[in-house]
Amino acid sequence: AIAAGAAAEGIVIDPEPQFDFSPLFYMQFMEPLGVTDGSVAASWDYERDDWRKDFVDVTRDLAPDVMRWGGLYCRYYRWREGLGPARRRPPMYNYVWSGWEDHRVGTHEFVDFCR
Repeated sequence: AIAAGAAAEGIVIDPEPQFDFSPLFYMQFMEPLGVTDGSVAASWDYERDDWRKDFVDVTRDLAPDVMRWGGLYCRYYRWREGLGPARRRPPMYNYVWSGWEDHRVGTHEFVDFCR
């Protein structure tokens, strides 16, 4: 409550940036968050065995300066296990989100996507 005769304080918004914002913050983030809800699984066309075209087109239009693979997931990820034919890649236990990852979309596919 405001005391009688006291002026109410307001909020002042200054739209001028106070700091330079690095263009490296504009990026596309890829991390398998689970069996069906991860950005990687949602971006993959399993029938064509390739990235979804709409996903590739939108990412290209956004033109991110950085393509980032994983977050906490990278702590346990063995990039070499994500190379070669997908059917030969060993499954990997995801210690961050629990469950097993099949490496269907691995290092090789991510590098292709970045290109």
